[in-house]
Amino acid sequence: MENASLYLGLTFLTWTSVVFLIVVGVFVDNINFLVYLVATSLTYIYAHKGSLITAYKDTYYITLIRSIGLIVESIVQIILVVTLKSFELFILSIFISNIIQWILTEILFNKKYMLLI
Repeated sequence: MENASLYLGLTFLTWTSVVFLIVVGVFVDNINFLVYLVATSLTYIYAHKGSLITAYKDTYYITLIRSIGLIVESIVQIILVVTLKSFELFILSIFISNIIQWILTEILFNKKYMLLI
């Protein structure tokens, strides 16, 4: 099930990106777009686990994890923009935030919900 969800999510993301690039006529020569695309696709990897946690009416866990990720992301983005004035690092902070959320979701899922599957 986990592999099927990952496969479907990444397939959908890939074709959506291809259609976007064809319609807009933009070729991927911008590293910022690629980092943002990968950061967004990371959410597909752990989305099914968040959905299972939500199905067990433990939405507050997902809300807490998402909030922690967004707070860390916002603080890092403010620091990066003010001190380094780097848009590349600004986009990279989204990637790092999604990895933090993925790790926290995996820890919670393996600790509380692994035996239910």
